[in-house]
Amino acid sequence: MRPSVLLRNAAAHQQHGQQKPISPHVGFYKMYGRPLTRVLLMTSITYYGLHWVWWALEMESVEKDKQSKIEQLSEQLGDAVSKR
Repeated sequence: MRPSVLLRNAAAHQQHGQQKPISPHVGFYKMYGRPLTRVLLMTSITYYGLHWVWWALEMESVEKDKQSKIEQLSEQLGDAVSKR
């Protein structure tokens, strides 16, 4: 927020005199809501990013294993066909 808006809001609050007391729950979320949301967002992005990297590496490993198995079976098939 711009400083002018903050000053205008502060002046408006001073003009009203007494204010209604803020609930402790509301005060907590006003004070810590945005930082907690940012932390939650950053941790979620980190978790899902690392999960995607793990999944991609796992799929790469599975593909290599399958490719080696295909080559092995192809070799066995070639040997079996040539012996006939």
